Amino acid sequence: MKIFIKIIFVLSLFPITVFTQNIFHKGELPERFTTGKLWESKGPNLDGLQRINNKKALMLPFNKNELQKSLTYQFKGFNKEVEFKNKDSGSTNNRTLLSNGYLLIEEIGQMWDSSNWVNWYKNSYTYDGNNNQTEGLYQNWNGSSWVNSTKYSWTYDGNSNQTEDLFQTWEGSSWVNTYKHSYTYDGNDNQTEYLNQFYDGTAWVNVQRFSYKYDGNNNQTEHFFQFWEGSAWVNGDKYSYSYDENNNRTEDLYQTWDGTVWVNSTKYSWTYDGNNKLIEDLYQTWDGAAWVNSMKDSNTLEGNNYVTSIRQSWNDSTWVNLYKYSQTYDGNNKLIEDLYQTWEGSAWVNAYNESYTYDGNSDLTEYIYKSWNVSAWVNSSKYIATFLSVTVVKDDISSVKSYSLSNNYPNPFNPSTTIKYQIPNSSFVNLKVYDILGKVVATLVNEEKPAGNYEVNFDAANLPSGVYLYKLQAGNFTETKKLMLIK
Repeated sequence: MKIFIKIIFVLSLFPITVFTQNIFHKGELPERFTTGKLWESKGPNLDGLQRINNKKALMLPFNKNELQKSLTYQFKGFNKEVEFKNKDSGSTNNRTLLSNGYLLIEEIGQMWDSSNWVNWYKNSYTYDGNNNQTEGLYQNWNGSSWVNSTKYSWTYDGNSNQTEDLFQTWEGSSWVNTYKHSYTYDGNDNQTEYLNQFYDGTAWVNVQRFSYKYDGNNNQTEHFFQFWEGSAWVNGDKYSYSYDENNNRTEDLYQTWDGTVWVNSTKYSWTYDGNNKLIEDLYQTWDGAAWVNSMKDSNTLEGNNYVTSIRQSWNDSTWVNLYKYSQTYDGNNKLIEDLYQTWEGSAWVNAYNESYTYDGNSDLTEYIYKSWNVSAWVNSSKYIATFLSVTVVKDDISSVKSYSLSNNYPNPFNPSTTIKYQIPNSSFVNLKVYDILGKVVATLVNEEKPAGNYEVNFDAANLPSGVYLYKLQAGNFTETKKLMLIK
């Protein structure tokens, strides 16, 4: 079989300044790192953190008036890829996990005092048997020893769902509680409650609480917020969600509490065709007695392709056009043109145009962006991709030694993308796609699979633009990655 290596060029009419530097660590360093940076790493060759010989370091450009600084890392390895995820926010702890199977257990920062490296700070991380982070300890150097500063502690249930995170500060001789977050889940691992508390010196005091409800398909149907007023929980606001028989979300209702009852505030409504394609979304506000139209998006389809999308606003009596996207596809359902126009009183006026060209293998070879200058299209930028065909040996199943989930390609994508994974043993495989709120929007695989390499196509033509998550579960292996849909 053949693979294609993509070489991307960018051509633009605008001036371009190119800066290059080696990247060592994904995520932000402490704010005290300014322009002077001298980094040293100890460990394997990692994604986002390159190994450097202990006697060598890479000097990045720095202001000579600034102190030079160093950062040392230590790692422990494990035999599978894991991703830490806060189920409430959907965020991933990238600081303590490196994607190819190494956990960060310690990092030390030092500063140069003209003749020696002097310790500055140290962060230490601890994990349980499932590679869930259980503690983050932060210490500072006092000239002769490390002194405790702050500490985070995390606990988990048997399904590795985070049940608590605790923040403490060091007060000379002991750890003092500061705040705590608690998480509760149902039997399907859906989060049902998030509780925020702070420590007043003698006891934990409630601050705020979020509660979540789900239907039989694990679709979230409600989440509401409450705050603590001395002795009781007081309602704040509430979101309610409705779905059709195909699990398409049809309504989002937002309400606030007036002290005695829930009061309507805003509402989103979605309408789908018989193929679960979104054809309209409507935004309305409550005027005290009735729902009032505000904004509407209407989509027109040809087959499975969205060919127009029009946004309109309500002017008290009728819908008024705002802007329109028009898309053109070739015979292979490949997008070849994307036209954006705005409404100027009585007619659509061009704004910008994007065109796409493909080769015989349906790979994108050219992308051109143009803007409208009142009477004609003006070229703005162009991307060219060249493909080199090479012959490779077909994968040997016996060479698959570990579970892995690859980044989807392309990403961002519109409207489809490919997800690849491999399993070393026969396993029941479950591969699902979720929206940012945790709702399942697609089940791509849900069956027993023999060992081997696999790839699955995900068609998101019926979904709105946004960030989505795809999660692979196979045997005891679980991993989640992000993908971005841009229409």
